[in-house]
Amino acid sequence: MRISMQILYEELAGFYPERRKIRGWNTFKYWGVLTLHEKQGEIAEDYVILGRAAEFDRYKIPDTCGVICLGRYEGEINKSQEWIFLSETAELEEVQQILQNTFRRYLLWEESLCLALRRNEDVESYCRVSIPIFNNPIFVHDGNFEIIASVNEMEGQVSWNYEKDSGKKTVTMETMNDIKVSPDYQESLKTRGPQIFPSQQFGYRGLYVNFWSEHMFLGRICINELGREFRESDYPLIEYLAEYVMAALERGCLMQAGDSRDLEQSFYELLQHGNTDESLLMMRLKYQNWDSSDSYQCIRLQINNRDLSTHAVAYTCRRLENMFAGLYAFPFEEGIAIIADLTRINCAKDEFMQRFAVFLREGIFKAGFSGDGADFMNLRYYYQQCTAALLMGEKEDPSFWIYKFQDYSVSYLFYQGCRTLAPEMYCEPGILLLKKYDGDHGTDFFDTLRVFLENDRNIAHTAQKLYVHRSTLLYRLEKISKITGLNLDDYGVRFKVMLSIEILKAK
Repeated sequence: MRISMQILYEELAGFYPERRKIRGWNTFKYWGVLTLHEKQGEIAEDYVILGRAAEFDRYKIPDTCGVICLGRYEGEINKSQEWIFLSETAELEEVQQILQNTFRRYLLWEESLCLALRRNEDVESYCRVSIPIFNNPIFVHDGNFEIIASVNEMEGQVSWNYEKDSGKKTVTMETMNDIKVSPDYQESLKTRGPQIFPSQQFGYRGLYVNFWSEHMFLGRICINELGREFRESDYPLIEYLAEYVMAALERGCLMQAGDSRDLEQSFYELLQHGNTDESLLMMRLKYQNWDSSDSYQCIRLQINNRDLSTHAVAYTCRRLENMFAGLYAFPFEEGIAIIADLTRINCAKDEFMQRFAVFLREGIFKAGFSGDGADFMNLRYYYQQCTAALLMGEKEDPSFWIYKFQDYSVSYLFYQGCRTLAPEMYCEPGILLLKKYDGDHGTDFFDTLRVFLENDRNIAHTAQKLYVHRSTLLYRLEKISKITGLNLDDYGVRFKVMLSIEILKAK
């Protein structure tokens, strides 16, 4: 492996070197070190030449060679050559030994990387053999923020989330939430080549290279500045390592999710158009180890622009699938569509809902839940249920995390009806008269009637709920009867009145 003059300069730091830098100082150019001696023949190109200052006038040093000079050289220096100057008191043999060991270490590193590539080893192998080069924690994650490799972990480093069901490591939800609101991190997802991520985010700097397939972000390799401070040479070195890791990933070593996403296409067609090739759907369900007769539930997860800008959508989908067996998640219409096979989930439904609620709180998400379905060809209708639950839940209970369609079905029915006609046009006229009377006279007869009907016309319970005396309630009910002209002993009238009250509440 060729190495740069910058690497040698850093290795000789104990000798307090001075340098003559030219363009390309940090480029890998040199194969090894040659020490000048009296019987020196022709000097090979692309080597670093070591010698004392007085010796260099005797030899013609090729333009492509670098020079490490012990003592102050008084002759003319070739402008195309890179020079390092050490004290004339430095021991030549000691310097030579350091340089030879340095070239040997990087040669062995290159051989280890090549061997890992030939054997098609996992990405962690590439990172593990790189520990002596960087002396810092090294990790690789894919575009879904699943940790492909993490080696040389140190105290103070951000911890990973371990999903015991899948055996995979991911970025924790807490870290992902920090990433979502970090402009620096969002910008870092657009970069190419080696870059430094500032310490404000995690308490230490990170040196990273993103992986790209044309314009698609595939993940990154990152080194955390916890073991030693970053050096100038680390920039091309991490880029060199990243090329090997990317080559391994392009071979299909680990970057892929490990399962076919064909089922997503069938689900997408059902949600978008209401139909799909049924035989193909059955085959894809079988590949997923699902059955067409399984019970399922649709969930819509609400996302926002910051999730889209940080690749958090893909992370969230894979994180959910890792958390729960029997879950399938994918982006759909500016949200995340989740199909939960209730027959296959790895826990009771109550436990599933509890764990899902924790996930929502940690990720600052909201979700709508459909009822239970039994025919995957009806998937679209159940997805409309969870979408409706999310819509109505946010209107009526904005502080909640979970919205179940069964809790908002009546509200949604009224909401849909009121999109074509004004709400008042569905109402019992007597109730509209009561609302107008309250507005004109500052009374609260409408609310009194609502509580009275909610308590099955029980006088004692209603008075208690309204904090009024029994006689006061009886007076109000007599006034309500006169204003509305309604016979509340008639079930049909009561039904229309209760519907009117709900419609006006949802208005």
